[in-house]
Amino acid sequence: MKQPRNKNLSREAMQPISPKWAAQASRRLHAYLDALAASPKLVADDGRLYDVYPVGLTPERAGLLVEVCRSARPRATLEVGMALGVSTLTILEALLEGGPMASRHVVIDPFQQSQWRNAARRSLRLLGVEELVEFYEESSLAVLPRMVGEGRRFDLIFVDGNHRFDYAFVDFRFAHELLTAGGVVVLDDTWLDALHLTVRYAETNLGYTICAAAGRTMGRPAILALRKPAEEPRRGCSHFESCGCQDFVPFFDGPDAVVPVPSEEADLGRRADGMAGVECAEA
Repeated sequence: MKQPRNKNLSREAMQPISPKWAAQASRRLHAYLDALAASPKLVADDGRLYDVYPVGLTPERAGLLVEVCRSARPRATLEVGMALGVSTLTILEALLEGGPMASRHVVIDPFQQSQWRNAARRSLRLLGVEELVEFYEESSLAVLPRMVGEGRRFDLIFVDGNHRFDYAFVDFRFAHELLTAGGVVVLDDTWLDALHLTVRYAETNLGYTICAAAGRTMGRPAILALRKPAEEPRRGCSHFESCGCQDFVPFFDGPDAVVPVPSEEADLGRRADGMAGVECAEA
């Protein structure tokens, strides 16, 4: 069954898709991602050619995302930070592998047009799955609290937006409000101090447990999946458990930065070295 077009990628109810169409779409996505891994280049709407790395998820990290989707079997999913769309395509592949999706995959990326020239959305169109995405080209600082106010809930949330601590922490804190009990949040680049500290806060103050990890950089996991507890921990109005880290690692940002990152995967050196030249997505 052909899917209906939805140029605005809105919250309108999805028209049903057949199991056969879902399986075919999952196979298309899998083949496309395999081709990207072999030849990591993406064309944007304006013809610009982008290197998939260091921005896109490496195959090892994408593999974790697929396995988490398979085990969690989420009915509602949310992603902060799309960039070149590798993570978006990976999530859609895993969801469709399980059959017709229950709802659109929600994605937030304020720089999809201005910085990435719609490279990710072009891939979605080429693969015939753009209708399966509810897209917001706005800051997560605006979209996430709005969704909390609307009472929306998600079973799986992937956060890979701005990696400054204040943004990363706020993204996670709103993700916590939006997650269902027992839901899973996946955080990328958890080797960075800002994300490492956010993970420590989630564990020590909110009772999250790590349920999956992949890659090693600076002695830390490169990507982590954390499960929200079935019940909120009881906390007083001034409660705070120290989550300070004594093992911060040096990371120097800027155009002349030299980033001493040991190899996680074949391209991880390029990923870390390229961070200095990539504008933080304030997703």
